[in-house]
Amino acid sequence: MDRQWTDHYVWRWIEQIARQMQSFGRGQIVGLILAVLILLYQLHSGLIQSADFKRAGFETIAYPYVTLIILYFLFEAIRAPIVLDRERQKEIEELKIDCKKATDNVLGAEEVRALTEHTAALKAQTHEMKAQAMYRRMDETKELVRGWLKSTKSKEPNDDDV
Repeated sequence: MDRQWTDHYVWRWIEQIARQMQSFGRGQIVGLILAVLILLYQLHSGLIQSADFKRAGFETIAYPYVTLIILYFLFEAIRAPIVLDRERQKEIEELKIDCKKATDNVLGAEEVRALTEHTAALKAQTHEMKAQAMYRRMDETKELVRGWLKSTKSKEPNDDDV
């Protein structure tokens, strides 16, 4: 099958349901034992006569059990996305750990700490340089405004000129 289709979520969901249905665990064993015990109780208590068992329609006896199987399938279908999500979260956590280990292997822990400190120092230095440039521009702007104000005051008509 094409990788694009096998990676599609619907296919993973169907595969997960199949895995869950095939894995025979405690829940399935308990359900199977209960179904057999219910059938035996029905035969023993006379709800189903042994003569009627052969004559009774298969459907009347099988419907409750088929219904239970359908309900079990629905339960597994609803549970499958939860299981897939847990598996994916586990994979993500494992990848994070592997990534950290790889980073630590490539760069020793001391180098990582030194690089982190150097990065923080560069950020602080960049911030300081930006602040200094801003203050320098503010001073230049003040000087330009003062010069403009002086030039406009000198151009005002004096009483002596009139």
